[in-house]
Amino acid sequence: MSARFASTHAPRHRADSAYSWAVAAATLALASLSFGAVMSIPILFGPIARDFGWHHGRVAMVHTGAMVCAGLFSIVFGRLLDRRGFFPIAVCGALATGTGLVLVSRATSFWEMALAFGLLVGALGQGAFFSPLAAAVSHWFDRHRGIAVAIALSGQSIGGFLVPPLLRVAAEHVGWRSALQAYGLLCSAGMLVAATLYLPAPPPTHVASDPARSPAGGRRGTRITLLLGAVLFCSNTATFGIAGHMVAYGGSIGMGPAAAGALMSVLFGVTLFSRLGVGAWLARGGAFRSMVMMCLLHMAGAWLVFASSSAWSLMAGLLATGLGFGGYLPAFGSLVRSMFPAREAGRRLSELYLLGFFGAGAGTWLVGALRDLRGGAWDAAFLAMAVLASVGPAILLARRREMEQTRTSP
Repeated sequence: MSARFASTHAPRHRADSAYSWAVAAATLALASLSFGAVMSIPILFGPIARDFGWHHGRVAMVHTGAMVCAGLFSIVFGRLLDRRGFFPIAVCGALATGTGLVLVSRATSFWEMALAFGLLVGALGQGAFFSPLAAAVSHWFDRHRGIAVAIALSGQSIGGFLVPPLLRVAAEHVGWRSALQAYGLLCSAGMLVAATLYLPAPPPTHVASDPARSPAGGRRGTRITLLLGAVLFCSNTATFGIAGHMVAYGGSIGMGPAAAGALMSVLFGVTLFSRLGVGAWLARGGAFRSMVMMCLLHMAGAWLVFASSSAWSLMAGLLATGLGFGGYLPAFGSLVRSMFPAREAGRRLSELYLLGFFGAGAGTWLVGALRDLRGGAWDAAFLAMAVLASVGPAILLARRREMEQTRTSP
């Protein structure tokens, strides 16, 4: 269904209305289910590696390929969003995610798993339900746009909190294949129901009359977007390098399946607090300041994970990493969203988050590869993540004056 059909046959709702908040709730459900799907391979690293006899680096390549495909296809879906609306994209993503997980559960070779997970769960699933989803929900809000985008991105918090322990425990009882197949069917059904709230056309929102005169117009805007993308790449590499292997790391230090799954839940679950808190702060401005503070907190968490010598210090590192990750992502999106008119939101946010997807995939692969090179030791891998987490705030602080001049109210 195109945006033109929706605008002709469906009633127009006001921005920031009760229906807008219902759309935000549906958006959270879509994002949560999708993120749980794309993180299913990292959650099941151990059982999959044992079943096929693969190294962790080889299993990590499946997730890396999916994140790269998701980033590339988010650009395509972002452009389609600006022209056709989000409902047909959501239907495509819902069907692809469920089908992909079912096919992965039946895979008998690396390439069967990589293609099903990369193209269906990654490209058509996560590619539809991350940056295009954040842009889509922003069309339903004016005054509360910052908190709405934060709600959309909080799907990582909900999905990352609930899915890891449940999927890991289910895999221990019925096998990873049956657990993944059941989750795939749940994803498609839940996503299709949530997608129906995007049937009506969004309300008209404020659009800048001359984007070339906005604070980040022209070449300057492109340069700043690329700088922000570089920061997001480094920060996401560190986040997903740590998070993607935390379940496997927990198992390697003697934790049971539920406890190991809870490590990833801690990191992603705590993001809900900083994501919504920063979202409320963004409604009053301060996007750049939020980014710097959250990136510094994220950096501190990554160094704590590397230096941890006990369960308590590891938990403290995961909490700080998760809080930082939860806060910096909506700040990036809000700043870029304020630079450009609504008709370009899908494309611009997709361009920014493209490097974020690449970082997420690179982190999962890099930690797996470094672990294999070190004969199963995690020290070099987590050190690399801590160094990368330090690059992001260094770039922000080095270009502070230029970036602060781009701030506008979201």
